Amino acid sequence: MDKDEALKIPKQLKYWAERHGIKQQRDIKCVFKSKNRHWRINCYNEFQMSETFVTFDRWANSLIATVPLPKTQAEFDEAIIYMKKQAILWKMAKNAQELGLDYD
Repeated sequence: MDKDEALKIPKQLKYWAERHGIKQQRDIKCVFKSKNRHWRINCYNEFQMSETFVTFDRWANSLIATVPLPKTQAEFDEAIIYMKKQAILWKMAKNAQELGLDYD
């Protein structure tokens, strides 16, 4: 997708996010916050989830999962489930690395 194209955010996205405990930050359409994570829509129409607030540095260092921007509520629900699973896998891999275990 061309970076110059306008973001095509579904009007219902705020409602879909609120169903999962994700709140829109102020009046910025593409930045969200949940109980312990940052979420955003980047300039390529991708929905992204960060590390937890405790370990968040900046998006370049703290990105956990990216999915294409959901266009329906069902796609959004699937994206959230997928991204949360990715966060669990990321945490397991990080813990294994700290313990000196290798996943080959």
